[in-house]
Amino acid sequence: MPSVRSVVARHSQQQDRAAQRGGLGPAAPPEPGPFPTTLPFVPDHPGEETTALDTQLQSWVLGAFRQARAAGKPDWYMMLAGVLKNRILQLSGREFREENFNEESFLGVLRHFPHLISVDSSHRPPVVELAPEFRRSVEDDASARQLTQSAGRIRRDLWDAVLDYRRPETWVWDDEAQVARPVPDPIPPVIRMPTADDGVVHQWREEFVSHHEGALSPASQGNLAEWISKGRATLLPPALKREWSAFIKSKVLYQISQWANENGVSLRDLHEGAAPTSRESEVVQLRALLTRVINSMTLEELHQLHIPISVVLRTQT
Repeated sequence: MPSVRSVVARHSQQQDRAAQRGGLGPAAPPEPGPFPTTLPFVPDHPGEETTALDTQLQSWVLGAFRQARAAGKPDWYMMLAGVLKNRILQLSGREFREENFNEESFLGVLRHFPHLISVDSSHRPPVVELAPEFRRSVEDDASARQLTQSAGRIRRDLWDAVLDYRRPETWVWDDEAQVARPVPDPIPPVIRMPTADDGVVHQWREEFVSHHEGALSPASQGNLAEWISKGRATLLPPALKREWSAFIKSKVLYQISQWANENGVSLRDLHEGAAPTSRESEVVQLRALLTRVINSMTLEELHQLHIPISVVLRTQT
């Protein structure tokens, strides 16, 4: 029995030869972006009308391959037809039905979308493969997620500095302590953090919905307009909460990365490990304060300064 990899390789070669005979050049890559817009649906027959159901199925198919790509599978762009159907059922909340496409079998449905996916029924069980142009879309999406996840968990102080925009204090960067902190009345010069506002976060919600509304059932779409307006977590459909978490993380990381580049702050300090503990930050801040105080003291004031002899001896070793 041929391996799945060999089946996929053979089909890729057949597609390449077919494209060459038809005079088709390579498809242009999609515009770069953290979460690419879904590629437009292309009917398999000229003049065939595109329906909302067609677009929805395409979103489910791409979502299934994104899951495979995120799981680190080397041949993520191909899978068994049964696995694809199970993923689509999960993504659709089990609303997918073959009869909605006037077909009795899942493979019959997929054969309506040759631009999107190819089916190899000679392999048992059948194997499906995502078309190259859609493969690039999923890879771009995965690259953005990898960028987001490469930093691990975003430090709490940095997360709050971007998203805690309703507090009255101003978020600034403490270069001595290497932390972001809120300050009531910052005295210049200070490095202000890239704190968002209501308008920016509202735009982020609109952008997120534009990428995912096609994959939702009509019932789930009802709360999205109110969620965009109010931002209540309970209004976001459960199927999208994990996607939103990754999306907002990418936005925070982008804001922090841009800010760090503009202000000469090392990204390594932002990405690796956790922020200093409260005690470590207190020690750093107190030392910085004492340094500034001592540098401003007169000779008479320095003579009055009391320093434990053990500290003096420690500096001599």
